[in-house]
Amino acid sequence: MFGGAEALQPLKRVKGLFPPGQNEANHHAAQEDTTKNGDLHTNEFPDTMICGNCRSVFTDFVQFRDHRRSPCSVPRVKEENEPNSMQCFTCEETCTNSWELVQHLVSRHGLVLYK
Repeated sequence: MFGGAEALQPLKRVKGLFPPGQNEANHHAAQEDTTKNGDLHTNEFPDTMICGNCRSVFTDFVQFRDHRRSPCSVPRVKEENEPNSMQCFTCEETCTNSWELVQHLVSRHGLVLYK
């Protein structure tokens, strides 16, 4: 269940989901953090780390760190007859596939797909 990157399918990055400069703010906060392992609450389940680029999921910190030390990418299989890009009808942002467009509509514009 918590096997690492190979256990879960990566998710597609959603453009505009996070504020600009978030990576830099996170790096700065991490450099100044002096928290020791003993100061952290112990959980029943391991923490989950997600690569910000390819969205691979890790529960092992060493595997996550090793993954982040080099560029990553996840090949995506394009659906048959899927256009090369799709444009949001509200803000005209361009998405590279239908799932990215759905995620954009939900996160950016609050589209509710079900009750």
